[in-house]
Amino acid sequence: MSTATKKSLVFSPARFRAEFERSGLNQMALARALGVRDNHAILRGYTNILRRYADGGRRPTPAKVEQLAEALGCEVKDLCVEVEL
Repeated sequence: MSTATKKSLVFSPARFRAEFERSGLNQMALARALGVRDNHAILRGYTNILRRYADGGRRPTPAKVEQLAEALGCEVKDLCVEVEL
């Protein structure tokens, strides 16, 4: 009797960092690409969120991972690892 294992994509800070570096964007440019208003205080706060995504201190929602992938010019799977459930 075989049991099928379910797999899911989970955001990977290491993959996010790699795609971010590959993109050539800085944090402010990425925040703007994500639609953050051009207000210094708001941009500054958002760059802190991006830093927390990169260091694993915060996990983006699935919708935000899609937005990050689009802004970085990659696919969602490039920002995630596959794990068995």
